[in-house]
Amino acid sequence: PHWDQLIRERGWILQEDSIFKLWYTGSQEGGAKKLGYATSEDGLHWQRYQADPIFDERWIEDVIITKHQDIYFIFAESQRDGIQLLSSPDGIVWTFLWEISIHSRKRNQNIAAPIGTSIAWQENNLWYLLYEQDDKGIWLATSHDMKEWKNVQDDPVLNLGPDSHDDRLIAANQIIK
Repeated sequence: PHWDQLIRERGWILQEDSIFKLWYTGSQEGGAKKLGYATSEDGLHWQRYQADPIFDERWIEDVIITKHQDIYFIFAESQRDGIQLLSSPDGIVWTFLWEISIHSRKRNQNIAAPIGTSIAWQENNLWYLLYEQDDKGIWLATSHDMKEWKNVQDDPVLNLGPDSHDDRLIAANQIIK
């Protein structure tokens, strides 16, 4: 069986030079979550990158890939239900940078895990990070350097819904500007 026999949660696709690039989480039954990579010319037929994961040094899931100044960055959930940051010059060879620490607005204390399922983007020299905390709401934090993050407000920017299909869990998936 392939190392990615089980594919869990979400992957992330970027289209560059008419090639679709997919980074995804894979594992075997009971195994660690690892980062896989596949490409496609049409978005329907995919070719795995070799037979092995491209990153297996740390547990990695719920990835989001963004490219800034010719460097790829992954914001991903870690095994301890935190958010970790990795970088790559080519999208294939990855280096773990650090676990992200987010501070509350009023008390300036670290937000405790579980946090994850993030969406990140950079705009006007400021990084933005949407993330869920224990699947109970979506918060927004900002950073100038991707190291020091601070909530924009201490309350969620998106709460659980009032209806029975929307009142238990919430997680960010994508934003479209």
